[in-house]
Amino acid sequence: MEEISIMTNNKKDEPEFIVTDRRRFSEEGEERSEAPQTEEAEAPHPAPAAEAGPENKPGEPVATPEGAAEPGNRPAPPTESERAENTRAYQASTAALDDQIRRELGGQMASEDLKGGFDRVVEPLYVTALVQLGFMGQEGQNQRRVDIIGARQSIDALSLLQEKTKGNLTAAETSLLEDVLYDVRMKYLEITNALARAVQTPPGGAPGGIHKA
Repeated sequence: MEEISIMTNNKKDEPEFIVTDRRRFSEEGEERSEAPQTEEAEAPHPAPAAEAGPENKPGEPVATPEGAAEPGNRPAPPTESERAENTRAYQASTAALDDQIRRELGGQMASEDLKGGFDRVVEPLYVTALVQLGFMGQEGQNQRRVDIIGARQSIDALSLLQEKTKGNLTAAETSLLEDVLYDVRMKYLEITNALARAVQTPPGGAPGGIHKA
């Protein structure tokens, strides 16, 4: 079998013909030594398959290995056994503190005197509201600043406490919370009414907050 290869020399449009005899055997049946040996093309080895794993489509979050904490997430909440152990440890610590106080005071104070009652829950909110409304302040202060927004938030907190504890309080605790709420609401109305009058009739007698020149 003869193969004809066409090669182009440097001159334009003048092809050069080269005849190459690629037959393995001559016409007499003898093997030709100058015949080029054909080699089978070595098939490329397939690339190793990637390890199987979860595939993430575009836009989907990358899967996090099980047990690993995801960035930006809050830690897991405590379990029921952890909560129970926390409560037990707190009670044991307060009991030890009560025993130490009784030993130092010679038994003059009972354990009930050391416990926080419902009045201890109401009192801080009540006092805070009075300070914010300007009815209480530090000694020696001639002027008391009014924080009307803060006072409103404190009164709302007392109202929320009343709503959440409804039906779970004793008669004395219910009466205490009602009296406190009535008192701070009346004081709040007193301050807001005074502020409204001050805006309507400012110093100088000009209405609408405009002072005379």
